Amino acid sequence: MIINENVMKIVNSISNLKCKDDFAMIVQSGINQNKEEVIAEIAFLSKFVVQTFSVMKRIGTTGEGYDKLMFEWNENFEKVSTLLKLIVKEILRDDKKRLSEKYFSTNQESFSNLFNLLEDFALYKNYLIDSVELKRRKD
Repeated sequence: MIINENVMKIVNSISNLKCKDDFAMIVQSGINQNKEEVIAEIAFLSKFVVQTFSVMKRIGTTGEGYDKLMFEWNENFEKVSTLLKLIVKEILRDDKKRLSEKYFSTNQESFSNLFNLLEDFALYKNYLIDSVELKRRKD
């Protein structure tokens, strides 16, 4: 898949991406499919999932509100996984197979890979927020 200049600019602007090439491919695929809103929702949900997981780790299983956080986390993790699968299913066969095995298999390595990808989308959400804020300051 050819990644356009705008997507590469975004990818190169975000430091610490763990799944840089796959992230770029998924974003580009979303654009090619006219599903920019889905990509934005993936970024939003990813940020929520990553931040909620951080809070859950900090407060521990006995912390106040942990059960509610776990419920919210599970619900949103499922949503974001479903949205990612929606984008990935339209990617060319070899890449689709590789991405599906890497991120959506039912094993610990796949879960870890998926969480890394969600962290990348959370960074993308921060990039989008910062870009809007920077534009407001210039106007």
